[in-house]
Amino acid sequence: MDDNQLKTGATTEVHGGLIRLGARRSLRREATEVLRRSIVLGDLVPGTLYSVAQLADSLGTSRTPVREALLELASRGMVQFEQNRGVRVVPTSIDDLRDMFEVRFLLEIPATRRAVMNASEEAVAEMTEILEQEARAGNDKYRLQELDRAFHRTLLMQAGNQTLVELVDRLRDMVLVRQASHDTDITHDFSADHRAILACVRAGDADGAAAAVRRHLEVAATIISAMPGFVDSTSEIGF
Repeated sequence: MDDNQLKTGATTEVHGGLIRLGARRSLRREATEVLRRSIVLGDLVPGTLYSVAQLADSLGTSRTPVREALLELASRGMVQFEQNRGVRVVPTSIDDLRDMFEVRFLLEIPATRRAVMNASEEAVAEMTEILEQEARAGNDKYRLQELDRAFHRTLLMQAGNQTLVELVDRLRDMVLVRQASHDTDITHDFSADHRAILACVRAGDADGAAAAVRRHLEVAATIISAMPGFVDSTSEIGF
C-alpha cells in the first residue's frame, strides 16, 4: 500500500475507506469521530502517511475541519504531524504499550475504589444499561469498544476527577491504535468482566471492584501484547 492509498473495509457508505461527512452536525466534530473510527477499525493504517487534502477528499469536505480534527487526534496521541508532508497514525511498540497500561493501573484502580464509595443510583442504572447494550451488540467490534469506553468512563466519573477521566480516555485511544493493526479474534468475554465490576459497585465493595478492574486490565494488556508485530515482540507486559 502506498502513501496515498487508504485501506478499505470496515465502514459503510465509504469513499476510499472513509465515511463521507454530512451537514447534520459540526463538521469538525463529525470529522473527528469519523477519523477516529477509521483509525480504531484499521482503515487508516499505523505508520502510513496521509495528506490532509487526501483525507478531506475521502470525507467529502474541506481541509479546515479535517485539519482541526487531526489536531484533536494528535492531542490524544493517535496521529502525529510531519511538517509539509501530512500525518501518520502513530505506531505503538511494546514499551509504549507497557507505559500506557502502567499509567492506567496507577490511575484506574484507586479511582475505582473512590468511585464505588460515591456511586449514584443513576450511574449504576447507566452501567446496567450499557451491559444490556453490550449483550445486543453481537460481533460489532467498534460498538463493543465504544460501550467498553462508556462503561469505564461512567464508573470513573463517580470518582469526581474529570482530569483523570479525560487522561484515561486518551490512554485508551492510544491502546486502540495498537489493536487496530490486527484482526486477531479476541475470545475473552470482557462483558463478563464488566458484570463482575458492576456487581461489586452495587454491593458497595470498593476493594472487590478495584480487584476486578485490575484483572480486567491485566487480561487486556496480556491479549494486546501477544498480538504480532511489536517492535520488541519478545517482551511481555507484567505488573
